[in-house]
Amino acid sequence: MFMTLAHGFLISRLDRHFAGGFLSAAPAATPQQIPDLPSWVGNVWVNSCGAFALTLVIALMAARWVGPRGFMDQPGGRKQHKAPVPRIGGLALIISLALAGACGWLKDTLSPLVWMPLGAMALIGILDDRFDLRARWKAAGTFAIAILLALLGTLELTQLPAAVHLFGCNVSGMPLLLSALLLMLFWGIPQAFNLIDGANGLTLGYGLICLTVLTLAGTPVPYVLGAVTALFVLNWPRSRLFLGDCGSLCLGLLCAMLAFKAFGRTKPEAVLWLFAYPIADVVQVVIVRLATGSPLGEADRNHFHHRWKEALGARAYLRVPLIWLQAALCASGTLLTGSWRIIPWIGLAWLSVQTTVFMVSSIRRHQRAKAVCSQPRSQRNDTRLHVDLEADPRHSSVGN
Repeated sequence: MFMTLAHGFLISRLDRHFAGGFLSAAPAATPQQIPDLPSWVGNVWVNSCGAFALTLVIALMAARWVGPRGFMDQPGGRKQHKAPVPRIGGLALIISLALAGACGWLKDTLSPLVWMPLGAMALIGILDDRFDLRARWKAAGTFAIAILLALLGTLELTQLPAAVHLFGCNVSGMPLLLSALLLMLFWGIPQAFNLIDGANGLTLGYGLICLTVLTLAGTPVPYVLGAVTALFVLNWPRSRLFLGDCGSLCLGLLCAMLAFKAFGRTKPEAVLWLFAYPIADVVQVVIVRLATGSPLGEADRNHFHHRWKEALGARAYLRVPLIWLQAALCASGTLLTGSWRIIPWIGLAWLSVQTTVFMVSSIRRHQRAKAVCSQPRSQRNDTRLHVDLEADPRHSSVGN
């Protein structure tokens, strides 16, 4: 009885204040509520260029004044940059979005209800960038945000007059399954964006791919595209700032919410095409850690960008564009139809083979390193094993 009353109350509130869905843009205000905005606000190019300029200024100011106050990423260990770099990209992004939202420039992109989880995610990321929060606390906070979004998404989809199908299965008629899937979307994708953020431009470039696909799919986000592009030019090919946990978590959550808005009602399987790359990367890393007995929260060098760097050697600068190409091929599955569908399937086949090869080689490398560790020092004569030991941070102290 209580759940029924709560369900009806939330639906009535959503219908009254957020017509069209909790992630849809707010209904247009009448002239008596908000004065008409200038005509240039609706211009996509002007909107994007304005976002680019504003975010660029904010980012440079934050790097100069905020970075030295505890937001510098120090080199050492797994971090191979040569000098401290300010990790304030996420802070600049959220400030730019907040200013745009206050001015009404995002009223056709984000509904008011979206700002609460986005702001909470930004706060968690900022605290982590500044104080290096424990992984369990960060995961718990982001999980709570995802639960709220999953609940709201489930309430919205179960009230649609038409059923929502995922691979032919009516998921809107199974609220528990739908809630679990949405929880994976709103918690897993931000975490995946955070995990792949290990090479200059990688996460921001992939974010631009996602935002471009969403725009072409009918969910235009010109301001967000301009803001992310500004951070991208400061992060690739040479990095003047890092995105930080705030940036990767917020960008991941923003892409997940926009993907729900674009595909949640009509073709939810498109979400898998859009996020195929980070899903595959995280899955293979988790399998490797489980197979080798490593803690799931322990950092390693088994992500795709790490493995491509080892494979390409002197041409390691090609790894990020290669991953972008791979991700774009898979993401095209959200848009292409007919005979053009061969393009995303080629990307998926490439991703599948790559995942299998890297996963198997990572497990074997760990097994070889473990075998060498069990031998007396005098018997460690295999050069290849020594190379594997040096590449694995868990065994980097062997032989010192």
